[in-house]
Amino acid sequence: MWPRRSCLVKELSARILAISTEQKAPERVELFKPATRPESPDELFPWKKIGLGAAVAFFVPFALAIGWEQLFRRVTSRGQLEGVNRLCVVGEVASLPAKRRGPRQKNQTERNVLLFEESVDSLRTHLSLGKSQGLRILAITSAVSQEGKTTLAAQLAVSIARATGEMTLLIDGDMRSPEIHEIFDTELSPGLAEVLRGECPAEEAIETGFSEKLHVFTAGRLTVSPHQLLGNGEFTTLLKNLGEVYRHIIIDTPPILPASEALVMARAADTAVLCARRDYSRIDQVDEAYRRMIAAGVNTAGAVLNGLPLHQYAFKYGSYGYNRPLASSV
Repeated sequence: MWPRRSCLVKELSARILAISTEQKAPERVELFKPATRPESPDELFPWKKIGLGAAVAFFVPFALAIGWEQLFRRVTSRGQLEGVNRLCVVGEVASLPAKRRGPRQKNQTERNVLLFEESVDSLRTHLSLGKSQGLRILAITSAVSQEGKTTLAAQLAVSIARATGEMTLLIDGDMRSPEIHEIFDTELSPGLAEVLRGECPAEEAIETGFSEKLHVFTAGRLTVSPHQLLGNGEFTTLLKNLGEVYRHIIIDTPPILPASEALVMARAADTAVLCARRDYSRIDQVDEAYRRMIAAGVNTAGAVLNGLPLHQYAFKYGSYGYNRPLASSV
């Protein structure tokens, strides 16, 4: 009985002490401003805030896209290329059409292929009648890779051989990343690399089975630095010897900025064309490549804007078809 009474006394004492302490404490609730009655009911839907948020969500992606484009400045038109250090644009080439299935799609693909070939033929005509008239060795180069120079070089060689009926040679000078042998479905080796190393003569490395008028000189297998193969002047001597056999020589060089041996090949040619791809090439890279070409003493015919959409090319230059099928052989 007594222990229980002692516990109650302690609890009461503690409670009395807590109450006395709380009475001396400051007020916990402070009134800053009395409540006022609103004159109008609050909006259930804040339309202004919702509209502002929707506008921000709509325009922010466009602002980011514009900022990204201004940062990298892609080539989108002929005028942009012409503004690069007074670079002359010698032609525009339509994009290579993709294959489609079905009879209707097949007919459309054939028309698109003819439009692509006509754009390359227009470039060939401009080069043959312009300042490059009489120049026999032409180098096709670009600032960086994936700008369409290999496709352009291959189709331009086909166009020249078909139009002139003269002996034409296509050289794959991009020994680091060759593609010409895949386009013409031929062996990679022996090729240019083996000839420059002195392992075989050029006659054995040149593929003559594709056409009587168009021969293909593949890149070969690279085992040493391309600068070692091109730094001794053997390439210039090789071109001189090949010029006695072939009336026209087209060289697909490596891209200039990542592979500087392209300048050696371009300088060895009579003239060079700088290829830029629409919506891919950057203006600053094209400008830098053109400056390096000028500094290296390359005779530059101008630039080619590659990869124009077929409908845009047809709208700009028109489409002029044929009333009968044409032979596609060279």
